[in-house]
Amino acid sequence: MLRAFIALAFLSILWLAAVPASAAVTYAVEIVGVDDDALLGTMRESSALVAREGTVDSLGALQRRAAADARLMRQVASSAGYYDAKVAFEIDENVTPLKVTLKVEPGAVYRLAAVHLVAPDEQKLPLPADFDPAAIGLAVGEPATAAPIVDAEGRIATFYTERGRPFAKVLHRRAVIDRGTQTMEVTYTVDTGPAARFGQVTVIGLEGLERGYIDRQLAWADGDPYDSRKVEATRKALVDSTLFSTVMIQPVAPAVEGRVPMRIELIERPARSIGAGVQYDTTDGFGGRVFWEHRNLLGNAEKLRIEGKFGETGPGLTSTFRRPGFLYRNMDLVANVSLLQERVVAYNSTRGQVGAGVEYHLTPRLTLGTGPQFERAHVESDEGTEDYSLVGLPSYLRYDGSDNTLNPTRGWRGGLSVTPYRPVTAGPINTFVTSRLNASNYLRLTDGDRLVLASFAAIGSIVGTSLDSLPRDKRLYAGGSGSVRGYGYQRAGPIDENAKPIGGRSSFEIGTELRTRITDTIGAVAFFEGASVTDREFPDFSQKMLWGTGVGARYYSPIGPVRFDIAFPLERRSGDAAFQLYISLGQAF
Repeated sequence: MLRAFIALAFLSILWLAAVPASAAVTYAVEIVGVDDDALLGTMRESSALVAREGTVDSLGALQRRAAADARLMRQVASSAGYYDAKVAFEIDENVTPLKVTLKVEPGAVYRLAAVHLVAPDEQKLPLPADFDPAAIGLAVGEPATAAPIVDAEGRIATFYTERGRPFAKVLHRRAVIDRGTQTMEVTYTVDTGPAARFGQVTVIGLEGLERGYIDRQLAWADGDPYDSRKVEATRKALVDSTLFSTVMIQPVAPAVEGRVPMRIELIERPARSIGAGVQYDTTDGFGGRVFWEHRNLLGNAEKLRIEGKFGETGPGLTSTFRRPGFLYRNMDLVANVSLLQERVVAYNSTRGQVGAGVEYHLTPRLTLGTGPQFERAHVESDEGTEDYSLVGLPSYLRYDGSDNTLNPTRGWRGGLSVTPYRPVTAGPINTFVTSRLNASNYLRLTDGDRLVLASFAAIGSIVGTSLDSLPRDKRLYAGGSGSVRGYGYQRAGPIDENAKPIGGRSSFEIGTELRTRITDTIGAVAFFEGASVTDREFPDFSQKMLWGTGVGARYYSPIGPVRFDIAFPLERRSGDAAFQLYISLGQAF
């Protein structure tokens, strides 16, 4: 018996060895029958056949993969609103590599016919008269695609939390399609919870910061109807303060007598920090900055920043104090003292400034500021030596709708500043007003941030006095980093017989830059910029422009893009270098 078993096993092994193994096969894949480019793209992204196109272990494995893909493609089509889609596959074994064809018959796209919100007892929920399904991302008559229907759950809850229902939530949804009319109706069951007003606020996690600062940041008043938008505005204000590493704000169930307690949990960041940076350009050479900052000096988020600069253009020291929540929640008190020395081609100056004022945040993106300033300066130039003292009232309106401070890829920024100056003592300087209007725009040319078109324009003007009565360091100039690269600092304007910038009473600057991100950390740019500076009070747009152009590289570091630019003047004059190099942190504008 044992001998017979051994003999049988031996013969089985020989038989298996003689049977040829299934050979690996190569294949190519094609999806046909889809005219909807978006649907076709999603199908290709979801397809295992496409993702693994090339070699498969055997013909049987290829057939199984194709069958699984056909089932998946029907699901993808349904998610895009094609609920009658049919998908079949065909494998052509007579060509090399084998050809797999996914044949899709999408059918008609179903459209959204109605959106219903019902209570857990199936009763229709009362809604504001202005309610529109588009407010929750669902437009009646549009394709009944899956993603907006799922996303609407969060928007429905938000719709109610913005209207006094802090604990609103969607319990479930039901979608019903009508094959006769090729439409869909969606019903969401919503537990709105009780209406409530803001109640007692509990703050956890404060260490060095006073509770009063938190109270001043609250976007709501005690007893206001609950509104999640005010909760988010408060959270954002606390995050933007940079005082906290963690900010959580939540309503605490249950509401008591119609008031919902609020719980704020915070983790404070270290209040002190130091930092440094370096930069280089051909005109000014190497330079750098160092700073020390305390963000909670007196316990109410007072910020004191002391910054020193150094380099071939001269040293400087600036101290800035900011007290948030001064008089009003959205108002800051700002004071500054600075001592600066500037050694440039047009002049040498030593200047001291002291000022104080207020900034009012009209919206999170729009800021209005004003306050008196006194400055005393000593200026040396080819025209001689001049000492002056001025009082001014700098006033400004700034808007920042961009998505990032150092590397904006969409949105726009703008600003208007107006500063009237009056001399303290009698002398050659008259009362004058200097102003500047600037804007920059950032446009994504692709779905992501791989290709961005950035543009800027700025207009400057000085009225009330002649050019000769203006100190050299108060005139308007153009040229250099952030202005017209290709020309040295202050050199994109008129020059004298010694090739030194003269400056003017008006300026006009414009430029555009194409930014492309090659990898996650490496990018490249090409730019074209121009400017004119004139002796007139307002820009003369018929005046000849000086243009510069160039290219650059970007390294996207964790703290922002590091910029390497080389730029060339298109009209090279006496004293203009053949090219300019710039190295610094952050985009040019």
